[in-house]
Amino acid sequence: MVYASGGRSGIVSTRPALGRFDPSLNLWTILVDSSASFYTAYRFRFTGLNHLEGQAWTYLKTESLSGAGVFFVGNRSKSRARVNGSNAPGVAKAMADDLAGKLDAARSRATGKTPADAPPAALLREMERALEAVRAR
Repeated sequence: MVYASGGRSGIVSTRPALGRFDPSLNLWTILVDSSASFYTAYRFRFTGLNHLEGQAWTYLKTESLSGAGVFFVGNRSKSRARVNGSNAPGVAKAMADDLAGKLDAARSRATGKTPADAPPAALLREMERALEAVRAR
């Protein structure tokens, strides 16, 4: 399986994170090594050009994720290149049509999948092992 790794603060050794995109569901899953005792899992999808919606769960490393997560929304403001003056991704005064949101709504009706679905336990266990391997480097 292909993952992207990094760190929430930009320093991988302090708060490593591992992410994966599932194109069949149009969902991102990101697992953050939140502390010595906890993981935080994020599951979301982009619902517009610069908008995302999903849920987050924080759970003990010795346990499995359970229960409803906390809903969140996010907005990408500007990429580094846009901030530096290049014609690159970032928020503009005029937004494009929300085609992604329309496609997600159609997919949700067809499959019953929504951003609120918790990541499967098997996926989280696999990501936890990979995240621990990144931390051990």
